[in-house]
Amino acid sequence: MDALELTTGHWILRAADDVFEAFGDVVLGSQRIHLRHLAVGVERRKNGDLRVRTGLAPSPDAPFYAGSAVVSGGTFMIDVPADQEPPLRSFLDQVGARTGRTLGTF
Repeated sequence: MDALELTTGHWILRAADDVFEAFGDVVLGSQRIHLRHLAVGVERRKNGDLRVRTGLAPSPDAPFYAGSAVVSGGTFMIDVPADQEPPLRSFLDQVGARTGRTLGTF
């Protein structure tokens, strides 16, 4: 399986094999989650940018886009400029397809 990678703002997001990773150049730390357990919540901020939360799915059969149901325990918040929404959507949809679960709503 080819690696997927997106650089946006201060973040590099990557999915390779069965693992999702997020690396920040300003925030200390990184995140690494098995795709089977990954959930993503996306909300639009007042300034039009997107706030992406990545963390653990509430259950193994939960949709990939979990909205506010992303479980804590290492949840990352990643702010993405509004003009990066199309490549972000494409990247996340491809990552979501690799989880084997339904996508849900972005």
